[in-house]
Amino acid sequence: MAHIGLTIFFRKVGVSAWLSYKDYVRHISYGLIRANLPVLYTEGFQERILLEAPSALPLGVSSLGEPFFIPMKEHMNVTAQELKAFFSSDEAPVLVLDHKLDPYFSVFETPQGVIKLQLEKHGLKKALDEQQLKPWEAVKVGIEIISSGQTIDLRPFAD
Repeated sequence: MAHIGLTIFFRKVGVSAWLSYKDYVRHISYGLIRANLPVLYTEGFQERILLEAPSALPLGVSSLGEPFFIPMKEHMNVTAQELKAFFSSDEAPVLVLDHKLDPYFSVFETPQGVIKLQLEKHGLKKALDEQQLKPWEAVKVGIEIISSGQTIDLRPFAD
């Protein structure tokens, strides 16, 4: 995949938390098409936007920002505010970075405290079951980059 692109954090709250992973990614793709960004497409009979989507969250888990890497034909500067008009409020962009993220831990807030997981290796559903929590009691509030320990707290971007 191309290295030129944007990492856009999209909300997944309200009714969007109850969408299947496939439907959520499709909604994000439709918004990117409406925004008329210079995105790259797959080749073949049925073209789709090339994008790197985050790991799926269990049904009912909300997120203040799911990072999608969108490869682009050219470098561009765009803000989340400029993109909001093309998405529903439950899936609105909250933050745009001009680079691809390194591997990261997802940071979830629950009634019993904070959970940090690398979702590709650890299942959130299993962690919630171990703590006897329901999926809708967990909210993804940020990420922590594994290599540097840098955190991106998404709470300040929440409406």
